[in-house]
Amino acid sequence: MTSNSTAINLRGVTKNYGNKRGIIDVSLSVKTGEIFGFLGPNGAGKTTTIRCIMDFIRPSRGTITVYGANSHTEAVAIKAKIGFLPSDPQLYMRWTGAEHLKLYQKLRGPSDMSDTVNRLGLNLAVQVRHLSTGNKQKLSLLLALYGNPKLLVLDEPTKGLDPILQQEIYNLLSEYKQRGGTVFLSSHNLPEVEKICDSIGVIKEGKIVASETMQSIRNMNIHIISINCESKINQSDFSIAGIEVLHYSDKHIILKVKGDLTQLMQRIAKYKIKDLEVNHANLEDIFMEYYKD
Repeated sequence: MTSNSTAINLRGVTKNYGNKRGIIDVSLSVKTGEIFGFLGPNGAGKTTTIRCIMDFIRPSRGTITVYGANSHTEAVAIKAKIGFLPSDPQLYMRWTGAEHLKLYQKLRGPSDMSDTVNRLGLNLAVQVRHLSTGNKQKLSLLLALYGNPKLLVLDEPTKGLDPILQQEIYNLLSEYKQRGGTVFLSSHNLPEVEKICDSIGVIKEGKIVASETMQSIRNMNIHIISINCESKINQSDFSIAGIEVLHYSDKHIILKVKGDLTQLMQRIAKYKIKDLEVNHANLEDIFMEYYKD
């Protein structure tokens, strides 16, 4: 495989499932050395996109390259560079964690995973059938990280893990990135994405509706404004383009405002204000803009 500053590149990728919706004209790029968050509600097309990248299913049309190599014709070479965590990992139920690591050692060569095992708090002597859901997820993550692969493709990596373990996963991924690794991370956990991702793509009903850097998301001019007044508020005073009413009662209104605040402040000035609170929208507020009908 040739070296490439783009780790993953999809162009016009469509997957049809007969009458069921798959993904439609998906185009996105993941830069080498970044953590890319792939967001969307359940059923939006996240897992289908990942399966196409991994060449587990073939697109109906479009092209996918990984480090410049065709994901189908060079699939074997590509997969040798990828650590993969599916949304529903399949493990050998009567094998221990240690036996799984032995298999990976035969497939990928020796690799000292003792530090990662300790950080995950994983007992490798226990058979998978006796592990909790969280411990099965930890073992699956350990196998994805085995041998320090060039690229990690992770589908809901912190599913079933408690907050302390989630933070440890974020630390592991941050360190992996610092070593030059690239992460494609599918999630619907918005605080998770806010913590660790450099860029995001948002998929909705099989189509990409946004592809942004996290910095550009943070720079969006969206505010949440809470207004308490002495007298009754006329809701129609705030029927202005770019303003959404999140809550309304006689003397209290909460607004989401996109863009310039000048016109809104002119409307507010006609009221006797008891309390006024202006906050920048958090990332969840911003991402929800993409999920709306």
